[in-house]
Amino acid sequence: MPQGEELLWRVPLSEHGEAEARKASPYCGRYYYDGAYRELSEPLWSISSSVWRGQRVRMEIPMRGNVPFLWRDHYVTLVEEIEEAGMDKFSFATSDTLLRYIEVLASKNHYPQNSIMEVVVWTEATGLEERTSFAIFQKRLNHRAFDIVKGEALHLTLEDGEEMHLPGRHADIWGIGASIEALAHKKALQMRYDGACVVNADGRIARTSLGNIYTVMTESRIYGVSVEGGARRDPVEASLMRIIREESLHYVALPGLDKETMEEAVGCFVVSSALGLRPVVSAGTGKRYYTDMAYRLADRLRSLFIF
Repeated sequence: MPQGEELLWRVPLSEHGEAEARKASPYCGRYYYDGAYRELSEPLWSISSSVWRGQRVRMEIPMRGNVPFLWRDHYVTLVEEIEEAGMDKFSFATSDTLLRYIEVLASKNHYPQNSIMEVVVWTEATGLEERTSFAIFQKRLNHRAFDIVKGEALHLTLEDGEEMHLPGRHADIWGIGASIEALAHKKALQMRYDGACVVNADGRIARTSLGNIYTVMTESRIYGVSVEGGARRDPVEASLMRIIREESLHYVALPGLDKETMEEAVGCFVVSSALGLRPVVSAGTGKRYYTDMAYRLADRLRSLFIF
């Protein structure tokens, strides 16, 4: 049975000494599970066993101090994902209850700056019945979301090996997509890239390990990826779509970005609630991208979320 530390995207303690692993891990010292705030050093056998065998939904929510960013929007999106997974949304925590758990966890970890809350929801067998369980983790970030400095554009690699294909929209519900994404990101960092593009079952780029991907095709046309093509639902993208409309840009959601589209594009960028909007210089295809429009959109997006 896999260690919970490995399964939930932490540094495996079996590969390092405990002190080195804790230092390398971005996760704060406490997490919430099953009615209690626990130390990460405690075994996570029950979580790893349940998540490994059942359905799973995962969402990252950036923190502004002790306040979750776009909280109501993130909660609605999370419940929609739970419904799509066929889990019982009525046995999941209410918005106010989950918000209270998050705020208390942030207080207990004493780490309110530059962090995200990772909420993992799954079905757990209890005798002959199943229940909806969840855990909350706090993860440190080494950047401030939405702060853009010239020269901070991303260099991405492309993971297109057959074993790294996302097997379908519902694979994310079973955790397969998230595991592939995490592995691709780890390999990218080892090769000194900022992140990785991952592809769907059709061999098209679906998203990146840092967020959803967009290409600038002309001065007035932008391509993205549909949810069916592998993009993640992210509340901050509603604000991005508003900016695109205000800029009189034409947006098209495709079932993935193929090699020809990536080569024809003149610009590229990545968007997520945790990262904001980050221009991309290269995406593993050999093409170098201009960043002017991406920086302009990033500045406009940032102006909406000054805290």
